[in-house]
Amino acid sequence: MTAGETLPPAVFTETTAHPGFIVECLNTTAQPVSPLHSIAALRLDGTVIASKGVIGSGGGAPPDVLPGERFKHRVILHPDKITITSNVGLEYSGAQRQTDWAVPLAKGPHSVAFQCLGNWTKEVSFRW
Repeated sequence: MTAGETLPPAVFTETTAHPGFIVECLNTTAQPVSPLHSIAALRLDGTVIASKGVIGSGGGAPPDVLPGERFKHRVILHPDKITITSNVGLEYSGAQRQTDWAVPLAKGPHSVAFQCLGNWTKEVSFRW
């Protein structure tokens, strides 16, 4: 896989109050990369929303991801604003990091894809 190719779809995951997704990322570069700010954008219902910085899990910097290696990132979608963030269940999700995103999210059916290290996941449908 080269930069810009499609990653597997994100996997919907249960969270305490909001839709969450496990995004599998792949380092397609020739250098080690940090997974800290790996999700650059998401596409919600066809609209691309770029990252405006992150609120997410702490606990120190995770190790760099070597070229060709995969890692998992949990993304929690918050309707309109982030009111609370929690890493509950992160250790069971298989994800190394978590990011919380405030997005325009009404009740009903949606589709979402995530851009991780320059690659987009396939779109996945969900209902919230």
